[in-house]
Amino acid sequence: MVFVNENWNNTDEIIVYSNYHKYWLDKERRIKNPLFDVYSGKILDLKDGKKQAISYFFNLLDAEICSDVAICVVPSSNAENFESGIAKLGHMLAGNG
Repeated sequence: MVFVNENWNNTDEIIVYSNYHKYWLDKERRIKNPLFDVYSGKILDLKDGKKQAISYFFNLLDAEICSDVAICVVPSSNAENFESGIAKLGHMLAGNG
């Protein structure tokens, strides 16, 4: 068992809270995406390692994951970024049980 919600454990589907919408439709012409929302902004903040975004996603995910589950994160594409926001989130989730 990985998830507290048993329905999530018994599906072959990917579980999502919401969809990410990029900020720019056309960056060169400065056309913003009208679908960009608060959730998408929080994902960008997590990518930037902002503490409030790390806390937001920790609070969102921690209660959904069973104890004694391995937490793995994909390394940042930036080889110099050893402590990305997603890595910090993974450490917090793994350290909480």
